[in-house]
Amino acid sequence: MPDPKIKLLKFVNKYDPADERHILHLYDYFYHQEHLFIVTELLRANLHAFKKYNRESDAEPYLTLQRLQYWKLSLIVHPHKSSHPQAQQAFVKLDKAFKNLQDPDKRKALDDRIKLKEEQDAFKANLKAMCEAAQWTRLQEMDAKAAPKREE
Repeated sequence: MPDPKIKLLKFVNKYDPADERHILHLYDYFYHQEHLFIVTELLRANLHAFKKYNRESDAEPYLTLQRLQYWKLSLIVHPHKSSHPQAQQAFVKLDKAFKNLQDPDKRKALDDRIKLKEEQDAFKANLKAMCEAAQWTRLQEMDAKAAPKREE
């Protein structure tokens, strides 16, 4: 029984023979001393060249997780797999979102929008905390002024 990684790579390679999704191609695999060795296409001349390429390129080097998530979601919403009346629209939206994540320009624009939203939320939270602190300080000052003086 092959390893689940092998099953997944075989499945993906079977349904993407033209390499439209640019997923690693499995050529062969073997076990040696209970270790799995996967024979794939050559990514670079050696591991150091591959690491250097990943550092220097702006593209995200490992999109495997995104692809797996896309694949799992597509199995749920694919019109041939789901009888839901809106399965076709959901699948089209999922495919569009995945393609947008693959396009570096659209991905950067999306990342910038997310970053801006996070910064705005952090600013609002910080402003709220500062307003609450200022209000607390004012209340403390009012309490200090309103405290009756003792007569001795």
